[in-house]
Amino acid sequence: MKLQIHKDQMGFTLIEVVIAMAIFSIGILAVGKMMYMAVRTNSTGNEVTEAAMLAQSTLETLKNTTDVSTLPKNGEQPSESSLDQNGDPGGIYTRTLDFTDPNGNDDSRLIKITIVWSRLSGTKTIEFETITQGNGI
Repeated sequence: MKLQIHKDQMGFTLIEVVIAMAIFSIGILAVGKMMYMAVRTNSTGNEVTEAAMLAQSTLETLKNTTDVSTLPKNGEQPSESSLDQNGDPGGIYTRTLDFTDPNGNDDSRLIKITIVWSRLSGTKTIEFETITQGNGI
């Protein structure tokens, strides 16, 4: 049996295959980088949302205090560390409260809450501030 080669049969040369694989590899690397950045951004957004929920729930609890004169007048309270998004132990967040009597007549409080957490991308902080007269006002 004799092998016959026809001139009209064309294939890919080795250099064409190598170039095609290089272009394909660059495309796959770009998609991989894009997926990594999407996951990282999503994780950071989740942490910011959880920190905001922790701050907001704490502020709502303090605003609903019946008598604001029971809240501290001036000064920062001790930090609570290792909290989760619900304020329970075991998370990544540190919560600090700061109270001020803005009018000086003990009928309202300026409440500032700071949430701090650290991850691989560094330390992040979110701050909320409100004035309350108690009873949710």
